[in-house]
Amino acid sequence: MTRIKSNGFYVGLFFVALLLLNALNFFLVTIPSIPPAIGATWLVASGLILPFLAAFFIKCLFSKTEGRWPEKFETKKVTKISFIILMVLTVLLSIPFLLLSGATLFIFAAENGANGLVGGLVFMLFLLVIFVIWGALLYFAIRLGFTKFGGKSKASKQTVFEQIEGENEEARSSSAFTSGAPETLPASTSEQEWTPISDQNSGFAVREERAPILKWAVSLLALAIVGGGAIWLASKVVIADDVPTLERAEKPAKPEQPQAPKSEDDLAWVKALEIDTVEGYRAYIADFPNGRHVEDARRLINEFDDAAWKLADERDTIAGYEDYLESWPEGLHVTEAKERIAKIKAEEEARRKNAEEAARQEAAAWQAAAQTNTIPSYEGYLSKYPAGKNAPEAQTRIGRLRAEEAARQASAADEAAWQAANATGTADAYQQYLTSYPQGAHVPEAIAKLEELRPGPGKTFKDCAACPTMVSLPAGTAELGAPASDGKAKANEKPARPVTFTNLFAMSVTEVTFDQYGACVSAGGCKSMPSDNGWGQGSRPVINVSWSDAVAYAQWLSNTTGKNYGLPSGAQWEYAARGGKTDALIGGSPAALCAFANGASKESELPWANTACTDLAADRTLPVGSLQKNGFGVADMIGNVSEWVLDCNTLNLRDAPVDGSADARGSCSQRIVRGGSWFSGADDLRYSARLVQRRGDTNDFTGFRVVRN
Repeated sequence: MTRIKSNGFYVGLFFVALLLLNALNFFLVTIPSIPPAIGATWLVASGLILPFLAAFFIKCLFSKTEGRWPEKFETKKVTKISFIILMVLTVLLSIPFLLLSGATLFIFAAENGANGLVGGLVFMLFLLVIFVIWGALLYFAIRLGFTKFGGKSKASKQTVFEQIEGENEEARSSSAFTSGAPETLPASTSEQEWTPISDQNSGFAVREERAPILKWAVSLLALAIVGGGAIWLASKVVIADDVPTLERAEKPAKPEQPQAPKSEDDLAWVKALEIDTVEGYRAYIADFPNGRHVEDARRLINEFDDAAWKLADERDTIAGYEDYLESWPEGLHVTEAKERIAKIKAEEEARRKNAEEAARQEAAAWQAAAQTNTIPSYEGYLSKYPAGKNAPEAQTRIGRLRAEEAARQASAADEAAWQAANATGTADAYQQYLTSYPQGAHVPEAIAKLEELRPGPGKTFKDCAACPTMVSLPAGTAELGAPASDGKAKANEKPARPVTFTNLFAMSVTEVTFDQYGACVSAGGCKSMPSDNGWGQGSRPVINVSWSDAVAYAQWLSNTTGKNYGLPSGAQWEYAARGGKTDALIGGSPAALCAFANGASKESELPWANTACTDLAADRTLPVGSLQKNGFGVADMIGNVSEWVLDCNTLNLRDAPVDGSADARGSCSQRIVRGGSWFSGADDLRYSARLVQRRGDTNDFTGFRVVRN
C-alpha cells in the first residue's frame, strides 16, 4: 500500500503542533492567573495533556492526507521517534537545572555535614525518579494520542483488509476487461482465487491486542516510590532553632550564641538583646547575677551611659547635666557631671556680680551727668558708656541742648535784624530781613510793611474763595498791533501803534474755569451752567458762553467783592499776552509755541495745523495752567480757548485809543475775540490776531478772563 507522506513529515508536524499548543498554553495560563489555583492546576496537567492533543491532531492530519487512519506499526514508529526527540530536548534543557541542583547540594552538604549530603542525595534521587515517571507518562500520552481514537478512514470508511480486497477486485476487473472477459465473476470463482495476505507481502505484521497490565503495574510502582520518597523527605526537614538577629551598627558584634539546647540564662540574654534597653540588661543582671553574659550586659549598659553623657556634654548646660544625673544616678560620669554643674554655677555667679558692679558705676556716672545737665557732661558719660543703659537718653539731651542753644542764638540775631529793618524803615531793609530770616519771628510784619511801601507787579491775590487768582501787571508802554512787515496780519490788526498804561491793573492768571463760573450760577449771578462738550469741567476753561455771559460774570464778581471787575480791553489783553515781548509768536517760533499754547498741532491732522510741535490735547481744551506762564505771570493767553474782550468790530486800528481803553468804534453788535484756541493754527495764534464773533455766539473754542482796575 503506497504512502503519500513519510514518517518524518508527521513527526515534524507533531512538534509544530506541540509548539503552537504550548504558545496557546502560555496565554491560557497567563489569563486565568488572577485566580492562581486555576493556572497552577492547568500548568501541571498540561505536561501530559498537550502531548496527547498534539499526537491526536497529527493523527487527524494523517487521516486527511492519507485517506485512512494510521496502522498500529505506523503509530508505534512515529511515537518512538517523537518521544526520543522530545526526551533529548528535555534533557538538554534540564542540564542548567541539574547543575544548579548539584551546586545547591554541594552548599547544603558543606553547611550540614553528612546529614546534609544524605538529604541532598535523597532529594536528587527524588528528582530523578520524578523525571523518569514524567518521561513514561509523556510517552504514554503521545502513544495514547496516536492510538486512542483509532477507526476507519474518513474517506473510504473501510478496513485495511477491505481496501486490499477492493484493490484486487479492481485488478481482476481490469484484467477481465482487457481480455474481453465478463465484468464480474461468479462468487465461487472469487472465493477460490482469494488468499489471505501474509505479513511478508502486506508490509506490516498483524499482532494480537493485549491488555497493558505490565504498563499499569510499572506506573503504580513508580507512583508508590515517588510518594514514599516525598513522605520520607518531608520527615527529614529540620527547622533551625536559632534565628539570627540584626546587631546595632554602633555596637561591637555580640558573642556567638550557644547551640541548642539553650539554658534559661541564654534565653534571658536573647530576650534582653531583643529588647535592647538599659532596663532589659539590668533585669538580666538582676535575674542572673552570675550569668554567662553579665559582662556583656554591663558593657552594653556602659555604652548607653556613655551616649547619655555625650549628649549632656554637647548641651553643656546645668539642665543637661542634671538630666544625666537623674537618668544615671550611679553612672560612670556622675562625679564629672557634678563638677561641671558647680563650675557653671560659679561662672554665672561671677558674671552676675560683675554686671551688678558695672550697673552701679554706670548709674553713678549718669546721675552726675544729669545733675550737671550740660553738653560736655553728657558727652563724658557717652565716652565711658557708649552702649550704656542711659546712652539713648544722653544723646537726646545733647540734641535738645544744642537745639535750644541754636534757637537762642537765632532768636537774638532775628530780633537784632528786625530792629535794624525797623530803624531804616525802607522796602529794601524789610526785603533784606525776609531774605536773611525766611522763617523769622517777624516775617508777617515784614511782608505787610513791603505791601504798604512797594506794591509791585507780579503779585497774585484772590478777593474771595471762589474768585479767580489775579496777578498785578506793571505800568508801561508797548507797541501793539501788527507791524507792516507782518505778511500774515489782516487789515483789522494794523497799523501798530504805541499804547501807554499809566495805572496798574490786575488780570486773572488763567481763563475763568467751570468751577469758578459754577459759583456764579449757584449764587444766581449767571443764568445757567454751559455744556462742557463731554470733556469734563472742574479746572477746564468754561466754554459755550457768549459775550453777554462773560459780562454778567464780571458784574457778579464786582458785586461780591466790592472791587471793579470787568472784561479786558483789546489793548489790555495784548499788553498782558505779550508780557514785554515784541515777537509775532509767543516763544518766538512755531516750534516753541506748544510750550505756552494749546493749539492745533500735527496730531489734529487739520490743514492749518502747526506741524512743528506736538501738544497734550489735539482736539479739546486742557485744564488751565497746564502750560508755561509768560513774563507777566499769566498763563494760556495764547491757545486753549479764544477770549472775549470789550472792543467792538472795526476795519482797522487807525485812530484806536492809545491809553489802553476799549475801542468803542465800529459795529458793537460784533465783538473781538483774542488769542486763538485749541482749534487754531499758528497764524491765528499770533499776539496781534483779532477774530470777530457776534456778541450772542457760543461755541466750544471761546471763553474769557477778567481784569480788575
